[in-house]
Amino acid sequence: MTAAAQDEEVSSITISTNRGMAPSMSEFYNNELLSDIDICSEEGQRFHCHKLVLINWSAPLRRMLTGDMLEGRERTITIHGCCGEVLGALLRFMYSCECSLPPGKLVALTALADQYDVLLLTELCREAIRGHLHNQRCCCLFYKAAKEVQQADIQQMAWESLSSNLGSLVRQHAVFVQLELEDVLLLCGKPAPAAAAAARPGSSSGSNRASQAGSSRAAGLGDVLFPLRLGPPERSATAAAAASGQAAHRPEYLLFVALMAWLDHKPERQQHKQQLLDCINFDRMNNYELAQMRNHPHVQSDDQLKELLLDARTPTPASCNVKLHRAAVMPLKRFASEQ
Repeated sequence: MTAAAQDEEVSSITISTNRGMAPSMSEFYNNELLSDIDICSEEGQRFHCHKLVLINWSAPLRRMLTGDMLEGRERTITIHGCCGEVLGALLRFMYSCECSLPPGKLVALTALADQYDVLLLTELCREAIRGHLHNQRCCCLFYKAAKEVQQADIQQMAWESLSSNLGSLVRQHAVFVQLELEDVLLLCGKPAPAAAAAARPGSSSGSNRASQAGSSRAAGLGDVLFPLRLGPPERSATAAAAASGQAAHRPEYLLFVALMAWLDHKPERQQHKQQLLDCINFDRMNNYELAQMRNHPHVQSDDQLKELLLDARTPTPASCNVKLHRAAVMPLKRFASEQ
């Protein structure tokens, strides 16, 4: 996967299929002709609909419109918990088997389709999300949206993709700065603050069926298994070994630059600077990286950071002993080879 593909900006994702109702019904979408029910979003956006179409797709709507419920006796139904754009996409799919939404709203559409048992749309949305997990921008949007609407399985998928591609993620500051503090700390291998425990990946307790099915897999995701992959505790030995290998090659300098960009994104984040500095292993940086850091604005203005850099550049007694040992042994080896 190229860096361009990972960072490409996706403005819209289209859901389409030839399974379901005939596309010819699309001309009746939001059309007053023969309309016998109006569906309204929470903010008041109104869609002219047809009961026959709605009950064909959704068992919950069938119960509402054909039973003794209040909605069945009224001309208007208000759908709470979603915006007009997402509701419109759901209804458009019912009429034409096709809809488009920005990546950040695709998870909300998945949740709405799940809530109203539009099973085909739920399946197609999840396929589209899986197909865009390679894109770090989309992945971050999916992760944040899944936390908001409590879609634990999508949150899990997106988190695994983000955490297993930390080297790529820290190069994309526009994506990285969108993460919340607890997510940044978990990515860096640090425990999240106690107040953020409920927001840890996989900890959502939504009522959707997919969340319930994935809850056992998501449990314990907050336990730090190391920086680059925070997966379920039942990972295989192979996966654990791969994560351990990634840990040894974590790009500390790039991570530092990304963390400082995260701090600068919002003024109120400056209070978390010490927490983020504790995430950096300065002694893992080579001399070239340490030299680069000297010119970073945060280093120039922070005496504590300058001290940390000085400590990282100062050889430890153990490393000095190794160098002295090599200096003493090499002449003996050369002498022995000359004899």
